[in-house]
Order: sequence, then structure tokens, then C-alpha cells
Amino acid sequence: MTNIEELKLYIYPNGKYSSKRSNSINIKKHFPEIYENIKDNYHTKLYMLLHDINEIPNCKNPNCNNKVKLKNIGKGFHIFCSTKCINEFQKTDKLFSDKISKSLLSKNILSNKYKDIKVSREKNNKNYIIIKDYCKHGNIKLYTKVFNSLYNNNLSLCENCNKEFIENYIPSNDEINNLQYNFEDFYKKIRYVLNDKHMILFFPKEYNIILNWSKHIKNISLAERVYLFRYNLIEPPKCANCNNSTYFNNSQLKYTTFCHSKSCINNTSNGEIELFNFIKSLDSNTIHKYFITRREYDIKINNILIEYNGLYWHSDAIQEDKNYHLNKLKLANDNRYSLLTIWEDDWEIKKDIIKSMICSRLNKTTNKIYARKCEIREVKDVKDFLNENHLQGWCQSSIRLGLYYHDNLVSLMTFGKRNIHKNKKIELLRFCNILNTNVIGGASKLFSYFLKNYEYDSIITYANCDYSNGNLYEKLKFKKIKHTGLNFWWVKDKIKYNRSTFMKYKIDDKSGLTAKEQMENKGYNIIWGNGNYLYEYNK
Repeated sequence: MTNIEELKLYIYPNGKYSSKRSNSINIKKHFPEIYENIKDNYHTKLYMLLHDINEIPNCKNPNCNNKVKLKNIGKGFHIFCSTKCINEFQKTDKLFSDKISKSLLSKNILSNKYKDIKVSREKNNKNYIIIKDYCKHGNIKLYTKVFNSLYNNNLSLCENCNKEFIENYIPSNDEINNLQYNFEDFYKKIRYVLNDKHMILFFPKEYNIILNWSKHIKNISLAERVYLFRYNLIEPPKCANCNNSTYFNNSQLKYTTFCHSKSCINNTSNGEIELFNFIKSLDSNTIHKYFITRREYDIKINNILIEYNGLYWHSDAIQEDKNYHLNKLKLANDNRYSLLTIWEDDWEIKKDIIKSMICSRLNKTTNKIYARKCEIREVKDVKDFLNENHLQGWCQSSIRLGLYYHDNLVSLMTFGKRNIHKNKKIELLRFCNILNTNVIGGASKLFSYFLKNYEYDSIITYANCDYSNGNLYEKLKFKKIKHTGLNFWWVKDKIKYNRSTFMKYKIDDKSGLTAKEQMENKGYNIIWGNGNYLYEYNK
């Protein structure tokens, strides 16, 4: 088989064109000799080589001898060299002319579609539509998508007509109460387009109700008025520390917990206050700010200490000691406390999972199921269950065992194979119960089933030191091997990213800088975690 035949099979696997394989980098790697011959005019020469074309085709217009250009390797050459040639050819070929005319009619003549109004496109900008003599306000100009959305929903197209309606509209008490009752559903429609023009065009009645709710407050934004109506507030909330006025955070679409005062801002974070209030609702003996020697811990409840870590303030931009978090964990353990570390983005994104974990640690979970009443089954799709119930979310696994109670999945344990120093080991990857549920004996039942029904030499697993003390694995007869060392994430804009996402071979910009220097130039910081404990189970 020649190189050209091999090239054709490579670019057209199973007879279908692959744009990824036709990339010059791949061709240079797999077919270096061919690449050297075509690199000067790579795309055109590659297409001609694949289709046995010796010469670039001429323009189809008989009065033109110009060569046509290549569209792309997948589509081939253009038929004409220019728009001028297309227009000239229409005059000589009636079939072609009719085809072009029909295409233009379907694209440009809007009156066929909107027969009840006079519609045309703006000459200088085809993205806008002009509606002639629509109402007493004359012609209307609308962005095409806005026009289509309004027209298809039988809404008024005139902003001025809607403004007049808003001024004169007096909602009834039932209409106000109904909007409040269903406001969360309505809020999902408007939260990403909170501007006056959009509300006037699409939701004039609701806009009127929201404005009137806070009309006694001057010089506040629409987003603030929506917030006040949403939470049934007559006045903006006050600072939780000093009772002064707070300010509105436009990025989070809510008022801050504290005012602008440095003493209030530095006191504690919004998330920490929210977390403390939640734990205190479970147990009134919860203590805010607890000290061991000179180290401060955010929350204490019984023999559990809890740290709420803001990502920026705990990154290397502020905290230079990479052992800071691990040292606090060791100090807590040395004084017979377990430490639960909660990161800012986890609390914001996975709040329900963290609340369920805390309830479980405090023995406050009210929904209890006995594993002996459950049936073990192998589970095919576990992605949604893990994303909704496990803090680390889904990961690839080959063995997935679940406990079913009344045909509902309530507990899950997954396993996978790992190659460690050329030794194949089984890893216990994930275990979790459904939110706010304690499946008594669930882990033991699932693990015992695995031991009886699957082959293994040894089983390893990792306990994340941020929120696990390893007690579960010790109950399952695992042996603690070692602490694996510190882990870290990259952090930017209050989001943690796994370090594997930004390994040097993925981000290298050929500048000669290290991966850390490149990431810092892009505005990322490192945040150090507590690491993991390695556990092993042997026959």
C-alpha cells in the first residue's frame, strides 16, 4: 500500500472525513514526507492529493479564466471565483438563476412569513428588523431575536406602548400575591437579563408590580428592586454586625451581610455566617470562634472543629505557609478534635451535600434506613447520583454496587482498577448515601458483598483529610498506611481547579517559563489542602 493510499485511509476512517486527522500537526507526525511536499500551500495541495486532482479548477463562469479557491478540505473548491461571476452566470443559466432567486426569497422576504405587519430588514444592519406603521408611535426597530420572541409570544412590539401601559396599570392584590407565590419560577426567566428595557418589552405587568413594591426607595437598581420583592422586604437589609446600611453585590445579585466598614468586613465572611447559623440551628451549643493556643478555628460544636476557608484569603496570595492548613489539622487532632474543612466554592455550589454531611457527623439525620432491609444490585449509571450526593462528584469506575430500598437507590459504593508501581490494585473510589439519609450498616453490607463476589489481592482507598477522619475505613478493617502529602488546587475568581487541568504540557506557551509562572501570569493562585490518608485492605 502506497503512502497516499494510507493517507486517504487515515483521513477518511470508515469512509468519513476527519478534520482532526487532517490537521497539519498530525500529517507532519504520521506522514512527514508527504507533508514536506505540500506544506507551502497545505490545505489546497492536500485536498488535490486526496482526490487525485492535478490542477486547480477554473471558475464556472465561461467568461472568466480565474482559478477558484478551496472552501476547506472537507467541502472542496468553490464553484465560482467571485460574486460578480455568480451574477453574470445567472444571466446565462435560467435553472441556476431560479435556484438563487428562490434562496433569496426564503432568506430575505419577511412579508411571506409576517403577513399581518409590514416587516423589512434594516439596510445597513441585517440583524435588525423594521416594522413600519406598527402603532401611533410610527416605525419600530428591533433586534431580530427580540422581534421573533415577541412576535411568537403575541406580545406588543412597541416599547413606548408598553411604557404607557405600565404607567396606567394598577395591579390587584391577587395579582401581586400570585406573583410573589410563583416568583422563583419567574426569577429563573429574568435573572440573566435584569435590565429595564427587557422587562418593559417582555414583562410589563410584573415590571409594574416590582417597581411599585419599592417605589418609596430612590436611586436603586432594578436588580435591587427585584431582590426586595423576591424576599418580601420593605427596606434593604442592615449590617449583621453594626446595623448600618449594607451594599448590593451585583455579581451575586444580593445584599452583603456586612457594611463597608473594615471592622465589619474583616470580622467574618458571608459564607461563614451562613454556615454558623445553619449549625447553630442544629445545636444551640455551637461556638463561633474557638482558640487552641494561638490558633483560631471558625466554629466548634462538641468535639468537632469546623473551618470555613475563603479561597482568596487562604491562597498563596495571602497565606504563604503551604503547611498552614495541615498544621491546624494536626493541632486539632492532637487536642482530640476532628476537623472539618469547608472551602468557599464547595459551600456555594454544593451546599446541600455539605449540610447533609454535617447532619450526619452531628447525628442529626432524621431519615434512617437499615441496610438489612435493602437489596444489593449492580448499578449501570451512577453519574447523577454521585454528582448530587458526593462532594467530589462522579468519577470513572468499573464496579458499581448499590443498595435499593423500595426500588430506590439509597447507597452506593464504586470500585476501579489502579496500576501502582506496575502492581494492579483495586481502589474503593466512592461511597455515599442519598442526601439527608443514614443507611445504617450500608457501607459494611456493600463492602462485604464485594469481598465475596469479586477477585482482589488488596484494596486501597483514600480518605480526604478536609472532611474525613478515616473512621469508616477503619470499621471496614482497612489499615492506615500513610499521609500522602499536601495536595493543591489552582484558584481564580472564587473557583478551585484541579491541578491536572493545568499540567505544563496542556498550558505550555513556549515562553520558557515554568507552569507555575505561566499560571501566575494568567491571574491564578495556589491553594494548599490537607492531603489524604492512604488505607489498604489485604486478604
